[in-house]
Amino acid sequence: MVFSKPQAAKLRDIAVNPKVCLHLDPDEWGENVVIVTGVARIAPDHPPVDATPAYTEKYGWGFERLGVGAREYASEYSVPIVVIPERLRTYY
Repeated sequence: MVFSKPQAAKLRDIAVNPKVCLHLDPDEWGENVVIVTGVARIAPDHPPVDATPAYTEKYGWGFERLGVGAREYASEYSVPIVVIPERLRTYY
């Protein structure tokens, strides 16, 4: 699950080609890189960030770091995207 700004280029890109590649943050030394490839779809029926408890619990620290609450974040990043993973690669 990813949330996007409505005007983001990634939404146009997904409409043309839904194959995506996500690079997840490595550890503090730049190691343990995780790359997920899969298929993305816009999910307008999915609840917003502030109505998704698992998301807000997991990423609450990020909201604090940005100086916003979940509701404010949800108003800016209002387009839910579901990514169905197809392949996982790791580099250590």
